[in-house]
Amino acid sequence: MNMGESHTEPSATRQTHRLLKGRAKRGFGLFANDKQRLWLAEDHLLVVTQSYLTERYKRFYLNDIQAITIQKSSAGAILNTILLILVATALVLVTAAVLSEWPEPAYVIPAILAGFFTSGALINASFGPTCVCHVLTAIHEEPLFCLGRLRTALRVVEQLRVEIEAVQGGADALDRAGGVHEPSQFAGQEMGGA
Repeated sequence: MNMGESHTEPSATRQTHRLLKGRAKRGFGLFANDKQRLWLAEDHLLVVTQSYLTERYKRFYLNDIQAITIQKSSAGAILNTILLILVATALVLVTAAVLSEWPEPAYVIPAILAGFFTSGALINASFGPTCVCHVLTAIHEEPLFCLGRLRTALRVVEQLRVEIEAVQGGADALDRAGGVHEPSQFAGQEMGGA
């Protein structure tokens, strides 16, 4: 390189990414092996999936995104139902142990389990309803399992909608391409399927 030549610093060409809300693990308990996060740059959405010792990156240019779907799911309600059945079972065991005058561990352990399951159900309910979210392009559909709660998904999709409209030319261009549906329009409705 000539001393008189100027070159651009790598930091001048580097894009900055902004972390979006939403994070989740795919799997259950100790077997949860995939963690996903979303990063937004000026011209693309970056989906980072970590699995034990590896990271996978998928870049979706805002010009290429055709839709981001959100469908309310019943996973949270099913988990709460299971937890409440376990609470009821533990309380039945506590009641039977107390009425039958069993030794103390016979009713303390189920009482602790009932409290544990009740806490789990309350925490799950406080996070709100669950949903399934996907980003669609002309050639690919990617699940965004980090947007597994409806409240978070609606907030993030609204942020993305603003950015996508700015890049693609606004809502008029999207309407001509296939329609824009406000996420809040469907937020309170249960989605049906065949």
